[in-house]
Amino acid sequence: MRGSNYVKIKEALDHWFKSVLAYKNITLNDPLIQAQAIKYATLLNQTDFKASNGWLNGFKKRHNITFKTIVGEAGLVDPTTIEIG
Repeated sequence: MRGSNYVKIKEALDHWFKSVLAYKNITLNDPLIQAQAIKYATLLNQTDFKASNGWLNGFKKRHNITFKTIVGEAGLVDPTTIEIG
């Protein structure tokens, strides 16, 4: 998201991401974050927004996100159950 072109999408996704982090045992992954960003872009009529891998890498870098493998019961949470907002 360069400059202020997609500020509203960034704000909505930041809020969503922080809300998701408040839950225990929620599994996030790249496609889920990209899908949520596209959902917000659609809701905000930003038809030119692309949640590309480059955009995703920047988002993860800004939020210091790294994904790790979860084993045991914590890995059994269905990612579709975290639809927030």
